[in-house]
Amino acid sequence: MACIISLVGRILLASLFIAAGVDHVQNFDAIVTDFNQHEIFSCDVLLQQELFVQNREVIVQGLVGLALFLQIAGGLLVVLNSKLGYLMLIAFTVPVTYVHHAFWESDTPVQDMHHFMKNVALVGALLALLAAGCSKGPCAPAASSGPVSKKKKRN
Repeated sequence: MACIISLVGRILLASLFIAAGVDHVQNFDAIVTDFNQHEIFSCDVLLQQELFVQNREVIVQGLVGLALFLQIAGGLLVVLNSKLGYLMLIAFTVPVTYVHHAFWESDTPVQDMHHFMKNVALVGALLALLAAGCSKGPCAPAASSGPVSKKKKRN
């Protein structure tokens, strides 16, 4: 029974990332435009680099593509209880939370704070699942709560 509950929980968690990722793939240009509106590339060092300035659009498209890959592939791997999947979703969620839900700079701070805290909770859930001993297959057994007695072999 614990195996089924674990699987259902991972499917529900992963569905958030997979559904959003598929939606973002379908609206790729709008996501790139939204990403460009955030001033994460406003540091003087980058803006002084001619190569960066000339290729900004391609760089942004590449970063959005990488984010979508982490989001969708990570979600699918979480369903399979893969350590890599948890790490991919953490690597996706942390920077996205900082860039897109910076409530301390927002015109709608309450709404962005809710999204920020939701994402912090998601990272917490991913970390808990990561620490719970994934990578032992899609239905890893629960850890023993006490010492296991071993029977001695008789020759």
